Amino acid sequence: MCNPLVSIIIPVYNAEKYLAQSISSALNQTWQNIEIIVVDNESTDASFSIAKSFDSACVKVYSQQKKSASAARNKGIKEASGQYIQFLDADDLIEKNKIEKQLQVINFSTNQLAICPVIHFPDGSQYHDFEPSLYEQKFYQSNADPVKFLLKLYGAENNMAGMIALHAWLIPAELIKKAGFWNENLTVDDDGEFFCRIVLNAEKIICTNDSACYYRKYQHYRSLSGQSNLTGFSSRLKAAILKQQHLAKHCNPQLLNNIFAQHYWSIAVQCYPQYKKLSAIALKRAKEGSYKAVKYNGGPASIFLSKILGWRLLRYITYYRYGF
Repeated sequence: MCNPLVSIIIPVYNAEKYLAQSISSALNQTWQNIEIIVVDNESTDASFSIAKSFDSACVKVYSQQKKSASAARNKGIKEASGQYIQFLDADDLIEKNKIEKQLQVINFSTNQLAICPVIHFPDGSQYHDFEPSLYEQKFYQSNADPVKFLLKLYGAENNMAGMIALHAWLIPAELIKKAGFWNENLTVDDDGEFFCRIVLNAEKIICTNDSACYYRKYQHYRSLSGQSNLTGFSSRLKAAILKQQHLAKHCNPQLLNNIFAQHYWSIAVQCYPQYKKLSAIALKRAKEGSYKAVKYNGGPASIFLSKILGWRLLRYITYYRYGF
């Protein structure tokens, strides 16, 4: 496989401000054998027109009835012809040598995954002015054991969990055939659940540190993963449960209970008191594990107050004062 085709899949909904830059970062890849598949979810702005302006032999633009980003990615997978898949959100970017370096580091394998560091940059700034987070660097490491890779990512070491953005990965299409499509019933952490299955079907994960991808951050969190509504919290809980179930075939159940307890605690605290029933469900799961770290997410003063007042009372005060 000397010159494999790589399919770059970009789901779009109302991203007119960023889409051209995102598509350009895909077109500017040093790896030339690519196809770009843009799937528009009935945008109400100029996104579809912008995407169509790039329409060419290697850029294919589709429109579908408004669904989730996961549904758009699944549409892209079905239309893709590549031996490798690169996912890219419409407001994010990839370094020009990203795909080439990752193909080289996995030596064109069809059962190995490649990742690269993710650089977070504030919207409106120059992305090249920033460096990868030192905290997150510990998760961008090669690992010949996919299970250990995931356990570390989920917080097995000192309850320190991380996140790897979806465009950090380069995925052999064969692994998607084994792991299955994106779960369209999830809206938040759909990428976490999807890549859990992908990683568990891989032989190993290899990190290349001489390239990067760029994740746009917003002052007022506008992206889907920042939604604090019932759908969002429910999706987070379902995704956590599914990830634990996927790993249950490979790990000691109590170990998983302990690792995922912090995830359930986080959901239970954050959705209280607005969604008390959901909070109770998450709390019940959290108590199945042993989690001794700080359960209230906030600054030093908030954590101190939570120990005195209890996290429920403090959440009441925070929610009714600030609305979140």
